[in-house]
Amino acid sequence: MIEHEKYFLENNKQIDVLDGVFPLSFRIAAYDFCRNSLFKIGWSDSIVPERKANDFFLHSTYSSDDLNNLGILPFLENSAVKELTEGLTLEKSILNLSVSSDVNYVHTHPEKKVVLYYANLDWREGWHGETQFYSENLKNIQFSTPYTPGRVIVFDADIPHTIRPQSSIATQHRFTLALCYN
Repeated sequence: MIEHEKYFLENNKQIDVLDGVFPLSFRIAAYDFCRNSLFKIGWSDSIVPERKANDFFLHSTYSSDDLNNLGILPFLENSAVKELTEGLTLEKSILNLSVSSDVNYVHTHPEKKVVLYYANLDWREGWHGETQFYSENLKNIQFSTPYTPGRVIVFDADIPHTIRPQSSIATQHRFTLALCYN
């Protein structure tokens, strides 16, 4: 059963949180797919030059063939995600690999919607790694969602957000797949 919760920020922007979109068999295969992806160094959350010294993020850019091999799209199209991305086209997909020493900055995306998938199979209390959504003035966290294995989050790409770094006691790698729509 798919659980779907809607949250509204102060500017009426909506964040949708879906659990149960994927069966365990898919989640296991997806995690293995993520672990075996080819990663590059250099993804950036910020355009600020002084922050570029910390841009050692590992990421993998997925092609449409990669997404077909992963098999994620049919599950999304048979859930509320279809309605939430209606009329939009998938522009790009990026698998982010985070580690506890990463420095993450509040950022937005140029696209219209982001569908975020938490790909790890296990994530324990105290490991942190939440996605945090900020007010427009960046002074307040308006919503934070725990890193919950298998969770899907759909949000307007212009909502300022960031990742709370995972704890040093967490598993070494935190995988999130971001599907960006226009």
